[in-house]
Amino acid sequence: MPDEPAPPLSLMIRGEKVGFGPLRRDLVPLYQRWINDLRVTRTLSVPCRPMTLEAETEWYTSALSARDTVYFTIYELETLRPIGNTSLHGIDEGNGIAEFGLLVGEPDVWGRGYGTE
Repeated sequence: MPDEPAPPLSLMIRGEKVGFGPLRRDLVPLYQRWINDLRVTRTLSVPCRPMTLEAETEWYTSALSARDTVYFTIYELETLRPIGNTSLHGIDEGNGIAEFGLLVGEPDVWGRGYGTE
């Protein structure tokens, strides 16, 4: 897959610093790197165990068909570089509630307000 060009960037939500777009198959290795970085996952409620590329690909495939969860890739708007993932879990449209999840996977952008925007 490395020789395939990246698909055109599609941002569904834009803030001042970050934008949210859909998950992308070509970014699965990047998602895997983030989930295997203990600095990134130390505050997440995920098991502390290595994630293989195959397992991350399975997660990606299941995320696409999730009924009560919506996932996004987070992009730094200045560079359009993917820097993390965010999601709404357990969406209850009738009551207008959901659980919010956030992972800023690129340590070099920590402390710039991207996670709080």
